[in-house]
Amino acid sequence: MILWRLLASPGHESAAITQQRNRWNLAGTALFAYDGKACRLDYEIECDMSWGTRDASIRGQIGDAPVVMMLSRDNDFSWTANGVAQPALQGCTDIDMGFSPSTNSL
Repeated sequence: MILWRLLASPGHESAAITQQRNRWNLAGTALFAYDGKACRLDYEIECDMSWGTRDASIRGQIGDAPVVMMLSRDNDFSWTANGVAQPALQGCTDIDMGFSPSTNSL
């Protein structure tokens, strides 16, 4: 488990990487300020054994607004976001969440 402290603005993140079956799992919680609003985002990213992202979920709140994002990649490197195809992401292998330094390790 790791604990990050944001330097550019108030905030922290706690995250852990575990191996489950034939997958790697990165899960954490980020608490920070965004546009003057308090944010809490819980995330879970499932990667294959080569560290390619397969699924990612982000849930939480930015101020009073709920956040729910589910991303999935198939074997052809096609992506969906909340069940909707995302052709602009074709060929991408992983996810980098701007609010999380933990995803830089993927």
